[in-house]
Amino acid sequence: MPVYGVKRHSVSSTSPSRWAGYGVVACVAATTVAVLLAPNQAGATASSLLMRYPYLTDVTTNSVQVTFDTKTKVASANGAVRWGLPNGAGCSLTGSSATSTNNTVNSPITVAGVTEYLTSVRITGLAAGTEYCYRVYTGGSSSVDLLASDSAPRFKTLPTTGPLSFAVLGDWGDNTIAGGANQKSIDALIAGSGAQFAVSTGDIAYNTGTQNNYGNLVATGSAVSQVFGADYWKVPGASIPLFTTTGNHGRSTTFLQNWKQAATVTASGGRYQMDSYSGQDATVATSYPSVWYAFNAGNARFYVINADWNDNNIGNAAGGAYQVDRDYHWQTTSTEYQWLKADLANNPAALKFAFFHYPLRADSATEPSDTYLQNDPNNPKGIGRLEGLLANNGVNLAFNGHAHLYQRNLAPPGGVTSYVTGGGGGKVSPVNKGACSPTNAYAVGWSYTNAVGSKCGAAAVPTSDNQVYHFLKVTVNGTSVTVSPMNAAAATFDAVTYNFAADTTAPTAPSALTATTVTTTVRLNWTGSKSTDVSAQDVYRNGLWLATVVGTARTYTDRAPIAGSSYTVRAHDLRGNQSPNSNAVIK
Repeated sequence: MPVYGVKRHSVSSTSPSRWAGYGVVACVAATTVAVLLAPNQAGATASSLLMRYPYLTDVTTNSVQVTFDTKTKVASANGAVRWGLPNGAGCSLTGSSATSTNNTVNSPITVAGVTEYLTSVRITGLAAGTEYCYRVYTGGSSSVDLLASDSAPRFKTLPTTGPLSFAVLGDWGDNTIAGGANQKSIDALIAGSGAQFAVSTGDIAYNTGTQNNYGNLVATGSAVSQVFGADYWKVPGASIPLFTTTGNHGRSTTFLQNWKQAATVTASGGRYQMDSYSGQDATVATSYPSVWYAFNAGNARFYVINADWNDNNIGNAAGGAYQVDRDYHWQTTSTEYQWLKADLANNPAALKFAFFHYPLRADSATEPSDTYLQNDPNNPKGIGRLEGLLANNGVNLAFNGHAHLYQRNLAPPGGVTSYVTGGGGGKVSPVNKGACSPTNAYAVGWSYTNAVGSKCGAAAVPTSDNQVYHFLKVTVNGTSVTVSPMNAAAATFDAVTYNFAADTTAPTAPSALTATTVTTTVRLNWTGSKSTDVSAQDVYRNGLWLATVVGTARTYTDRAPIAGSSYTVRAHDLRGNQSPNSNAVIK
């Protein structure tokens, strides 16, 4: 049987692992650091014609999309991007976009009242799991090197085998809090993390995802250049390709225009376009991005899906935007549900990860758990809701945003272990103090109103907001998956390693269950399972699921007991194998 991953380490913001600056990162190879950070080094200067530094999306095993923005039109796509293999600190440019097709050239956009031109070129014919370098030009007969004295950025294509690492962040693109200092730190840390690609859990460029909010290298101001400003996604974006979900903000053609994704969407039969939405919950008929697709990297399959909706278009839905999202996207007859069900069944990868905006479980007063997506723990084999569909088709981890905090959640019966990673740069928010769910294993938040931190589970109370802003680095090696959150203070916290090896053996049952009445509550105590791979424990009352608690727990308090109830406890592992019942007690 597999061994459930144990917490590796947790360090404070004063830990020796804290990086003193972003110029040198010891854990990244010297050649990579030189390329990643060269644009920020003294004396390195790109051409003044370059308005958005080149950034990468849609990486595959043999291609990648390069997008950049210029002050004047490029002459043509021919030669606008050149690429090749690293040569020491340099780059041997052997490929050219003169031979590439399906490029977008000189799409006019407006930032801060100025028209500029977006060009996006696909690099093809690459080898899997290989490092490449590239440069961008104006093209034509008198082509200008837009990177000028900057080093050629480097990236890696997706591997087909072997280990890999990726970054996950959510709810970012906001410079209104302390000038975006924490977001700047997060972006620099991602750049130096060694991640091969990144996935966003949605809500980019606050508050409405306009081209002003996205911005460029030169326009400044509150809520301007919050993504493509010189201090933000420019830093990792040139070397770390991004995949992203939509969110409840910025649901427009701008999202699709800025984050090109054609190759991956086509290969997975997904969807990446504006669609008309009407007919549910008396919502106003309108067009929103439909975004769902999947891709393989190493031995894992990644699912980027729509689970979001516009807050201001809820019609008569009593459950608000969460209900409307369910009614459009996640009924069993919905187009997205049918696509996901088929793709999950047709792609039996060793590991599967899902990314979507609305949180399965979040202890937040303003962005709470989305119960419309949750599976019923009393029907663990059900697939009528998104979580059940994921859990019963081999999805190991789900990553969500929306709530601007960090939270790691246990999987209840028929559920998925999930993370809320909403601290990428948007104004962070507190954990709903005093209402921590039993499934909440670890959470941190921050209140700007009271200038105080909050926490759930095993976490310590944050003493500064930079301990809440964060991203996740996920490392995959075979069936071993390590999730290492890092905060804006450059400290790793709540790092957990999971072993998702195939397993059909259930843990042994907990034992020696007792029940004691304490005022108006019933306190349960028990002896844990003797198995070493227990990931969580499930408490039942009268045969119905009551709560899921951490695998090391030996007590649970029923705060709303029903007289004469029978209680039992079971243990389960990461593969959902559930132990027999403990002894029953009646109270």
